[in-house]
Amino acid sequence: MKIKIISHVTAETLFEHDEEDNTLAKTLEAAILAGIDLGGAELNNLVWPKASLQRINLAGSVLQGANLKEADLTGTNLAGSNLTGVVLQKAILKEANLQRSLLIRADLSKANFQGASLRWSDIRGAYLAWANLAGANVSATVLQGANLQGADLAGANLSGTNLAAAGLVGANLVGANLAGTILQGTSFRNARMAGVNLEGANMQGADFDGVIWDSGTYIDSG
Repeated sequence: MKIKIISHVTAETLFEHDEEDNTLAKTLEAAILAGIDLGGAELNNLVWPKASLQRINLAGSVLQGANLKEADLTGTNLAGSNLTGVVLQKAILKEANLQRSLLIRADLSKANFQGASLRWSDIRGAYLAWANLAGANVSATVLQGANLQGADLAGANLSGTNLAAAGLVGANLVGANLAGTILQGTSFRNARMAGVNLEGANMQGADFDGVIWDSGTYIDSG
């Protein structure tokens, strides 16, 4: 069965593959082995758990509803991609470029984003429980209503991010930068927030019950 990978930008065929019992995952794997540039590829509803997708170009691609659970996307370029509703549970996205991407209502639980950039992305309503975002650049993103329970955000840059009504219960925010963030109705219950920068943050209605602070935490009360 022949399957084509189309550019959602130009509608041109980027790659096609024909084999018995073919799938979109098999076609994508063949395209990667052939060294095809997959920027802008339309890969909606791709099902490829534990996929090996390290350091390839998927910038501007469309992966709505894809299942990439436990996939390895280390260093992969996903800038400007549409990942709405994607499943990346337990995926490895270390040093990946996800700038200006759409991750609305995505399942990113227990995913590893260490050193990744999610700057300017829309991650509203996403499930990021127990995700590892240590040292990640999450600045100027929209995380409104996201679930970050137990997430590791130590040293992460969240400056200018909208975290209104997000849940960070039990999260590790030690040394994180939350300057200029919107924290209206955000729950930090039992979170670790030693050394956090909250300068200029809007904390109206935020819940800090049980939070562990220290003298290095900066709060701009003005």
